[in-house]
Amino acid sequence: MNMWHFLLTNLLNGIIGILLLIAGYKLFDWATPKWDFYEAFTKHPVAGSVVIGSFILGLSAIICSAAF
Repeated sequence: MNMWHFLLTNLLNGIIGILLLIAGYKLFDWATPKWDFYEAFTKHPVAGSVVIGSFILGLSAIICSAAF
């Protein structure tokens, strides 16, 4: 396996992972229509950040474990 094949494979896996993360976030946004992100971050910035950060971290772990 040459170096260019290795780099291209890693780049492709990174792009797929980012696209899956964006799709998961959009699905979460669609599944929770009553939860207003703007209100959560303006009235309760720490709580909103913890919820979104935890969601993204958990979804990233799921995508990583599924990829390997």
